[in-house]
Amino acid sequence: MREINLLEKLTFAWTNLKTNNEAMIAAGFNSWCCVFKDNDIWLAVGGDKNTEECTIETKLVYKGGKLQALAASNDFLYKHETQESATKAGLWRNEKPTKKQRKWLPPEFKRDRKITRGDAGAILTFEMIAERKIACLLKTA
Repeated sequence: MREINLLEKLTFAWTNLKTNNEAMIAAGFNSWCCVFKDNDIWLAVGGDKNTEECTIETKLVYKGGKLQALAASNDFLYKHETQESATKAGLWRNEKPTKKQRKWLPPEFKRDRKITRGDAGAILTFEMIAERKIACLLKTA
């Protein structure tokens, strides 16, 4: 119950990535933050969406409990985004994904009728940017 209450109060919308480690991602226009479980410890990792020049270092934002990881992730995103840039209140977030988004979604999401444009954007951010950056960060840690 506490997790649901926290998710409702957070500024950014969180998308379930349907992975074994219970990963979720929130993505703005400039940054992203992913929360996932690693050996029963929750990690929050955030970074830059710009693939050409890095203006936000990919970093471990939090290590510990799930609720604290979500709160720390929200703070990270809020630091790098504007209120208008990617809040869950944006009307575009709830529209159907574009044809281009649908084309590039991983197979497990292509047939999901509940996926929104905001979810598709977050999933694609994970697939194209965040997953690789998280793997690199965890290798060096």
